[in-house]
Amino acid sequence: MRKVSIGIVDSGIGNVSSLYSALSILGYSVRVTDDPSLLDLVDIMALPGVGAFPAVMKIYDSNGISDYIKSAADKDRPIIGICLGMQLLTDSSEESNSFKGLGLIPGKVVRISNSRWHIGWNTLKSSGQSEFLKSDMGSTVYFNHGFQYQGDLDYHVAVVDYFDEIPAIIKYRNLIGFQFHPEKSQDAGRYILQNTIEELMNAK
Repeated sequence: MRKVSIGIVDSGIGNVSSLYSALSILGYSVRVTDDPSLLDLVDIMALPGVGAFPAVMKIYDSNGISDYIKSAADKDRPIIGICLGMQLLTDSSEESNSFKGLGLIPGKVVRISNSRWHIGWNTLKSSGQSEFLKSDMGSTVYFNHGFQYQGDLDYHVAVVDYFDEIPAIIKYRNLIGFQFHPEKSQDAGRYILQNTIEELMNAK
């Protein structure tokens, strides 16, 4: 049986080894690349959660990866965004004067209210808007971010309580965003990655 292949989109910033390791442990064929000809060969693309929004978007724009990702999304290819990777899928971020994102999931990224940073473990609860990953609600996962998604509730899959509710998983078409780090969330995170990949592959 052919292994599902995952392409981690490389921005050249930060360490993607933990995501590579988690996906490899789950038995997937994984490559890290910014080469469109190689990304064409994978089943699912993953945008990792490392770096600053403006810096990574500038790299994506300068090397043509932004246009490639947008074209892939137009063809309904599945894409997973993790932490910063999730935020890049949206229209813009307040991190640097409303810097434009990929514009693939309607909504924007804003600073977390009442707190400077959200670091640590928190428990996922269903937003009530989606059946996606229903079996993973109640999982405790690891967060490390100072900005959050703000958009239509129809795109919310899961939230966590941190002063106010923070969107933890969003979904729009075949685009999935995790505000937390599943690759750093031990067994619970790996189960979520596996269930997400299975659901995306079943939808193809």
